[in-house]
Order: sequence, then C-alpha cells, then structure tokens
Amino acid sequence: MPTPTIKDVARASGVSYKTVSRVINGEGPVRDESRWRVAAAIAATGYHPHPGARSMRLGRVHALRLLMKTGTDRFLLNPFQDDVVAGVVDTAARLGYAVMIELAGRPHHPDAALGLTERRVDGTVLLDSQTPCYLATQLAATGAPAVVIANRDLEPPLSWIHTDFCGGAEQLVNHLLALGHRRFAHITDNPSFLSTTERRRGYEQALLAAGITPDPGLIIRAGQLRHEGDQATERLLATGAPFTAIVCVNDLTALGAIDCLRRHGRNVPADVSVTGYDDIYLAQYTTPPLTTVRIPWYEMGAAATELLIGLVEGAKTDPEGHEIPVSLRLRGTTAPAKDSAALN
Repeated sequence: MPTPTIKDVARASGVSYKTVSRVINGEGPVRDESRWRVAAAIAATGYHPHPGARSMRLGRVHALRLLMKTGTDRFLLNPFQDDVVAGVVDTAARLGYAVMIELAGRPHHPDAALGLTERRVDGTVLLDSQTPCYLATQLAATGAPAVVIANRDLEPPLSWIHTDFCGGAEQLVNHLLALGHRRFAHITDNPSFLSTTERRRGYEQALLAAGITPDPGLIIRAGQLRHEGDQATERLLATGAPFTAIVCVNDLTALGAIDCLRRHGRNVPADVSVTGYDDIYLAQYTTPPLTTVRIPWYEMGAAATELLIGLVEGAKTDPEGHEIPVSLRLRGTTAPAKDSAALN
C-alpha cells in the first residue's frame, strides 16, 4: 500500500495543500474548522510528517551525522576509526555543530542504511571504502549534503576525502627493497574495499618496478583484525615457500603476523621483517615498535567535516575531492634481509 502523502491529506480534508502544510508546521493563520478537518484526515489516512523534510524547511539544526560502514558486531573494533571519530567531532564542535554517530552493515542491523533522509541532521560524513558504495548512492539520491571518506570517483558524484593508499604501500616495499629483501609475502583483505585494492596495487607495482614478480602463492587474503593476521601467517608458513618480509594490509594484521612468527620461533626483524599500515596509537608501543605507514585519519575526518559544513552553509555547492598524503614511520620491525634459504 502506498505511503500516504500530504496531498492525500489535502484531498481527504477538502482544503488546500498549503493549508495542510501550515497546520502540520504550525505556521500562519488557519481557521479552527480547517485544523479539525486536517487533523481528522491525518488520522484517517495514517499520514506521518517527515521530520527531516520539516527541519530542512525550517532551517539548519546544527547537527551532523557520521555514518560508518562496519562489517563486525563490535563498534570501533579497528582502532583507526577512533581517529576518524575524533577528527569529525572535534571539528564539528569548533564550528558549532553536534555529531550523531550511526553504524551501517552490522549483522543484526542489516537495514541500518535505510531511511537516510529521516534523521534530524544537516548533512552526513560517510566512512565507507567499499566499491560499489551503495551507501554513497543512497546519500546522493537524497540530495542532502554529504562527504565520503576513503572513497572517490563516485557515481553519482559526491564530495570526498581520500589518501594515497597505493603510494604508502609503495613506500613500504621500497624501504624493504633498500634493506635487501627480495622474497615478499603480502597479507591482504577483502578486495571490495578500495583502500585494500589500492594498497595491494602499490605493493605489486613497487615489486614489478624492481624486477620482481609478486608470488601469488604468498599473497594471502585475511581480514583486518589481529587474530586474522595470525591465521594468515600460519597459512603462509604452511606453504613452505621462503620469504623474508611480510607486508600487511594494516597494523592489526601485522601484530597478528608477529604473534604467529614468534610462536614458530621466528625473530622479528632478524628472521622476518613485518610492516603494518595505518599507524594506530599502539603501533609505536609494540615490541619491537611497528614499522608502518601513517594514514592521517584524524585529519581526514576533520577535512571531511569542514567540507560538509561548507556544503551545508552554502559556501560550497559542487562536489569536490581532496587527497591527504601519507607518511612512512620507520621503527623496529624491519631490518636487513636474512638469507631466505635459511627460513625454509
């Protein structure tokens, strides 16, 4: 059955569309008889006023939404998300806006992405690297201001904040090449994430540029969590193929790889060098401290929020994108390559 609209209420009450709108929004002079007829028609049709549309008509509410795509049932299970939240919340507060945090993609909330226009917010920052990005498509369809973090080249177009995931992976591999490594393994993640595919592309491009063909048998798909890095390293060791360096998709999988290597009597970095990606807060305090790439997640959250508020307040009108650079963090989990034959 079609959802009742304000036109249905006007038809049932016998008054004009504008009169129904005035009654619903409490605006302008309306005769008591007309109010009663509209109220009766609303009850009869089952019409519910749209809170999001009403807030847009009445002006900004100075509230933003941070919509985060997560495939787990635990909030902020991956520490980099904490930096995004801090960047969004700090910047919004400085500019006079509150932030509502909402999750999408949780197993027990499969429809969390629906009803995007029904929130009392002025705009949305979306953290979602999945391709195709159906959440971005839904946001674009609403016409409300939105900015996407860790995704770009979206259709329909939306504003975005991205970083050089590919270039960061190239920097890591080039660092390891300079240390004499020639036998590489790679722990990757779901290829539906743009951030994952760009990191793998950087890994492969750097090896090919050095005249090394990436070994598909030493590229293991895992996940993004510590225990998944541990499990992936078990699979690498089970192949029996020699390697002196593991380039991991993020810091948590790198920590899991180190756990597994130690359990098998492999020293990091004397026997195997391990690199992460993200530079989460704990990376500098591991034993040894983790060599990684710093993704400016806080700065990306802050930039996305500033861009969104510009769209909300009319200072910006057309979609635009910005890329924030990454930086290499050289610490204690990488060292000159050991003879790979000795690791068989």
